Order: sequence, then C-alpha cells, then structure tokens
Amino acid sequence: MARPTKSPPLRETRSPPPREPYREPIHRVLTSDELFVVYQPVVDLRTRRAFAYEALARTTAPEFDGPISLFAAATKHGVTGQLGRKLRKLAVDGCPDTPLFLNLNPAELNEGWLVQPDDPIFQHCEDVYLEITEDVPLSHFAQCQNMLNEVRGRGVHWWPA
Repeated sequence: MARPTKSPPLRETRSPPPREPYREPIHRVLTSDELFVVYQPVVDLRTRRAFAYEALARTTAPEFDGPISLFAAATKHGVTGQLGRKLRKLAVDGCPDTPLFLNLNPAELNEGWLVQPDDPIFQHCEDVYLEITEDVPLSHFAQCQNMLNEVRGRGVHWWPA
C-alpha cells in the first residue's frame, strides 16, 4: 500500500499592499525640504556683468542623481507640473529682485499649472524667461505654442525668443 504523500503547508498569498503616494521618492521630495535651486549668473558679454540668473533644480534626495532623473520620476508619476511650480516658487522667492531664466520641462504643458494666475512667475517683479528643456514632439507643438503665447501675453518671455 502506498503511503499518503504529505501535502505542503498552505501558504497564504496576498497581493502586495498598494503603494502609497508618499512612499515614492518623488512625492517625498515634493513635500519635504529635499528640493532647492541654485543660481547661475547670466552675463552680458559687453558689460561683463550678470543681468539675470538661471535657476537650476537640485535635490538632496539620494534616489536622484540630478535634475534629469528627478524630472523623469515626476513625469512617470504625473507630477511634473507640481514639481515645476515648486521650483518656480523657490526660484522667485530666492531671487526676487533680478530677472530669472527658468527651465520648463515640456511635460508641464500637459498639466496646466503654468498658466494658472497664481503661478509664481506672475508674482515676480522682474523679467522671467522660460526655456524649454527638451525637444517637444511635433504633435504637441501647437498646444505648446498656444500655452506659451498665453504666458507671454502676461509678461513672461520664452527663450530663445
């Protein structure tokens, strides 16, 4: 007679718990002091004097090795507009009396933050120049141009002009 085989112990299988938004590093960066800007002078070559500053995104979060990975995570999680707005606020608050050059990730144009009347760029007393940081797909060119024209109509410049 064959001996009954011992069945393996039952294992409970569970789905992993859903990831909470604050557990993603990008969400943590947006709600912490791990995000800051540094300023690079923009120099007039004729006078050899700084006439503006370019605000550059930086983070102390160990998960990001620079602005490219920071914005890649923001794009992946749909918070590029939120990240851009926080950076614009930091830039304007940190350099209130000088013209600013601000980088703009094209993904921000899909989220509508930039054209909000309370965006920090509209509170800055000096000139603001926006520079799109990467190639915009041709399919988004009309949308991009319309949004930038709206921003330009409110006194903000885009670079190159």
